[in-house]
Amino acid sequence: MELALTKFIVTTLTKNASLRAQNRAGKKAIAALTLEYGEPFAVFWKNGIQSDIELAEESFLEAYRGEFASAEAYVEDIFNEICGAEIEALPSLLQHCIDWKYAAEEIERGGDLWTDTSSRGTVYVFGSV
Repeated sequence: MELALTKFIVTTLTKNASLRAQNRAGKKAIAALTLEYGEPFAVFWKNGIQSDIELAEESFLEAYRGEFASAEAYVEDIFNEICGAEIEALPSLLQHCIDWKYAAEEIERGGDLWTDTSSRGTVYVFGSV
């Protein structure tokens, strides 16, 4: 296992307030989920989005959107996936006028997604659960 992931697991298990109150079996369950899903799960758990160990995996799988260069890259990717044909139909000049950073900030501000920085400097993107 990577040293960074090991350190992340230990930090997650010791700093998460809801986990400190959990029993040994709960800590093992979170450690197992972190080993299975890696740093994205540890980030999800660390942020306290789901404090119920029984629902942790289901909530994570529902919320996790992936790892991207930035929140803007995620929003642009999703927009292109949904509206790709419409964007391609626009004149080239207009295709480059969309402020993806502003769009991502507005979506985050609205509570539809949240991000956290990975150990590699990219961002993990999560939807609301």
